[in-house]
Amino acid sequence: MGSVLQLPIVQTDAWADVFAALHRHNYETIATVIDPTAPALSNTALVSPAQPMRVALLLGNEDTGLPGDLCNLCRRRVRVPMARGVDSLNVAVAAGIIMHHFAS
Repeated sequence: MGSVLQLPIVQTDAWADVFAALHRHNYETIATVIDPTAPALSNTALVSPAQPMRVALLLGNEDTGLPGDLCNLCRRRVRVPMARGVDSLNVAVAAGIIMHHFAS
């Protein structure tokens, strides 16, 4: 629980500026989406798995996901495939699955 107090949290309405800065500093920006046309997580790797990367991972809420304008600012999109009949994952569960995938 104490680690949450060390997370960099940003509140802003100037997302274009935030993404410009992230990209300028070579962050890999990844939007998590439910779009079936987005690459599946299992088929997704970081650009250079041998070299540690800076990653900005965007997660939306369970009901509506990420706003389209934020997805469009990301360099990549990824989805977590789900079994038939499952319409969504809890965002904490999805975050754990995605971060584990990219850390492996």
